[in-house]
Amino acid sequence: MGVNQQIFERYVNGEITALEGLPMQKQAKFQALSKTLKQVVSKLPEEIRIGFDITLTGTQNILMKNCNTAIEQLNSDAFYKALKEREHYDSELHTLADNFFSNLSTDKRGNKYDRQQGWETDLENTFRRYSKELNGCNKMLVRRVNGFYSLGISELVYGFPAIHHHQINTYDIQKMMLLAKLFSLRSFFESVKMQLAQSALIAQRKNNSNAAIARTLETDTKKLSRMTEKYHSQIENEASRNGDILMAESPMRAASAQEKLFKERKDKPEYAFVAYLLMSQGDNAHTGFQEDLMRDFLRLVNYGAFALAVRHSNEETNKPINAYLFKLRIINVFMRQYDYAITPAYEQLKKLGVKDDLIRCVLYEESKEFKKRIARAQRA
Repeated sequence: MGVNQQIFERYVNGEITALEGLPMQKQAKFQALSKTLKQVVSKLPEEIRIGFDITLTGTQNILMKNCNTAIEQLNSDAFYKALKEREHYDSELHTLADNFFSNLSTDKRGNKYDRQQGWETDLENTFRRYSKELNGCNKMLVRRVNGFYSLGISELVYGFPAIHHHQINTYDIQKMMLLAKLFSLRSFFESVKMQLAQSALIAQRKNNSNAAIARTLETDTKKLSRMTEKYHSQIENEASRNGDILMAESPMRAASAQEKLFKERKDKPEYAFVAYLLMSQGDNAHTGFQEDLMRDFLRLVNYGAFALAVRHSNEETNKPINAYLFKLRIINVFMRQYDYAITPAYEQLKKLGVKDDLIRCVLYEESKEFKKRIARAQRA
């Protein structure tokens, strides 16, 4: 990274002193670059903007090089042109990804990766080569999910009837916010588990072997079979609300959690709030929030998976595109975030004096399962 790029990065990230000591003419050029960046990025569709800083394909590498060269030369006109090229390219890539994954019944470009090479395979080497990009996709997804929660949690909490009838202090609101976040995270990650199983079945239909799919998910074929069988049994009892949007609530676990909660009924706002969450989880507002999040999440996963598959096909011209295994790996990597995602909220709730039993009700977890999960996350 050149000197001007480093200064520009510090400046656009809010470091006010980054331009100190520079000639006024040079400061003006940095300010013009920043204005150009804001001008372009502020007008981008949200689905393009959120992934705009991730370089996924060979073509984008060239486009990013053009951006970086313009910054280093302090040329705002060239910078604007390079940014617009990125915008055009990303828009086309999103469109292609949407078309690719929405025409599953007609696409025949599956690919088997089951040739053994000692303990390594072509597939494992491929994912290792793209580890940086896969981690970038994961950060993009985590950022998007966190952004959704920052908007949606307040609505969930302030929809609680008791707030409108009683004076609830700041600490009670804080507890309810954290419990609502855990509740929503658990609901969302359950939906992602269902999407993972569904994507594994689609990958099978696209001529990928069970061995390849299991390696993609870093598991074995027996566990893969159990996962897909569980998906089949759940889908028979669950309604698909909107095509690929699957709400994976488990009614029996919800009923069990409610039963425990009502046995421990206490005169505290957080207990009443959890009862409200468990009883009103079919509420249209919360259901709509989860569906919108899942739909946006899948758009980003599809975009990342297709972009990586295109890059791979450019490098390995003798192999057909297989976006399905890239999609599985992206979702699988994201799923590892669950323990990490719930731990900060859990630790804050403990500091506020909320009992494990109440937190378990929100997460639908038995005592042994819950203790293992928290211990594992705290070690990470």
